[in-house]
Amino acid sequence: MKKVYSSKLKAEVFALAPEQLKIFEQAGYKTPDAAEVIADAGAATIEPPASARAYAVFNLKSGAFSVRVRGCTVKGSETGAFVGEVVQASIMKDIAVLVARGVITSSVMGISGQCRAKISLTSKGEIKVERSEARSLQLST
Repeated sequence: MKKVYSSKLKAEVFALAPEQLKIFEQAGYKTPDAAEVIADAGAATIEPPASARAYAVFNLKSGAFSVRVRGCTVKGSETGAFVGEVVQASIMKDIAVLVARGVITSSVMGISGQCRAKISLTSKGEIKVERSEARSLQLST
């Protein structure tokens, strides 16, 4: 992340790094391309998936990531899934910060016991996202 002047906001703002944009894009967010960020970082925003009840957001002026939750009613059996969405958004926010700072080069996480996601930084500085699903069935005899 670096600070640049935004003609749209008429102030200095933080611009997301290409590797951060890639993390959000792989997670289903609508992200601007590099040319849009270069043209005006203040006009380039990330948009979460429409179905996400909890998602990560980026404050252009402070350069801080946070997790936002849409207004919704959570009923008994949905509570676990909703908490999972909040945790997933929080983890994504933290990974984006750590990769951009160069603190970590890879991260592996299990999602709902069904899927593993690995986010890593290649030697060329590109972000690689791998996803593997494992399903197991218990057969009765």
